Amino acid sequence: MSNESEIHQAGTDVYIHNNVIILGGSRPAVEIAPNAMTSDRTLHIDHNLYWSPKGARGVRFSWVRGSARASSRSISCLSPRGSG
Repeated sequence: MSNESEIHQAGTDVYIHNNVIILGGSRPAVEIAPNAMTSDRTLHIDHNLYWSPKGARGVRFSWVRGSARASSRSISCLSPRGSG
């Protein structure tokens, strides 16, 4: 998710809360582009459930700050049926 690439204006007080996010491809669940936020402190991602047929390995985040990628944050992931 990034509004910066669409409107070329950084976001402030962005909340992604209480969602069920189902992934099917290889793209990140959430992708924060360079200069997408006015401040890292105003991005709030919490209480979401992520599901992928690949399990936890299929759920990833991408956060690019300038030329360096930030480390991944820990997540909760629902397991596909039959995989534990």
